[in-house]
Amino acid sequence: MRVHPQNEVPPVLVTEEESARLLSVDGTTIEQLIDTGELPVKFLGGKRLIPYRSLMVLAGVARWKFQEIVEI
Repeated sequence: MRVHPQNEVPPVLVTEEESARLLSVDGTTIEQLIDTGELPVKFLGGKRLIPYRSLMVLAGVARWKFQEIVEI
């Protein structure tokens, strides 16, 4: 996964491997974050994908705009 310029839209979902690279951690850490619920996952096409926004919030470089997130 490449770093996106500011005028591009970031990805919505990323793989566990991309998540590990973005957070500079190993795959085991990503699995632990998923298992503890600190990092949500979505299943699509048989893959576990992680919302990019969740990674940014976890890293402390973004925050949720709304007080409550409602899943659909």
